[in-house]
Amino acid sequence: MAEKEVIDLPLGTKEIADTLKISESAVRKYALALEKAGYEFEKSGTARLFKHHDVEVFRKINKLTENSKLNVEYAVTVVMSRNTQTTSTVAGSNAVISTNQENTMQYDAALMTVGTQLKMQQDLINSLVGKLEMQSVESDKRHKELTEKIEKQSQDIEKQLQINKDLNDKLSLSVDLIQKLDGKMDKLEENEKKGFFKRLFG
Repeated sequence: MAEKEVIDLPLGTKEIADTLKISESAVRKYALALEKAGYEFEKSGTARLFKHHDVEVFRKINKLTENSKLNVEYAVTVVMSRNTQTTSTVAGSNAVISTNQENTMQYDAALMTVGTQLKMQQDLINSLVGKLEMQSVESDKRHKELTEKIEKQSQDIEKQLQINKDLNDKLSLSVDLIQKLDGKMDKLEENEKKGFFKRLFG
């Protein structure tokens, strides 16, 4: 019994989107980026006819954009560079990426590496800036606390000075009162002496 041939039927944009659980607009975006990078799809007129090997390419691109947070163009570059002879059936024939396209992909991959390094440096700078901002906030907080302590101490000193002033005023009043009493006592004693001698010598 002859072995049954498996027919690779073309898939539409919606079928690709349903298979990968992504939006149809994402499928179109991936396809456009792939074509710009030199990848070719089988077509019927202007419509793309996706095959099962195209699905795997889309799956790899989606994985890179989701897990590694790469943009679509870089993800396409990585996928294409991993498959230096990536092919897509075009009217039953294989299309091989040209040397110029490979050089372009290598250049783009280098750019991606530089971009990744720049992003890491930017993340480091952002982290340092965040730490400096936190230190600045902490410094401002400590300065505020110190200022409040100094103001409180100043208020306490002013209160103590006022208390001392009040005590000094009371002390001065007491001294004045004692001096007045002493004066009255002196006059009283003098008057008693005069009265005594007057009575004595009549």
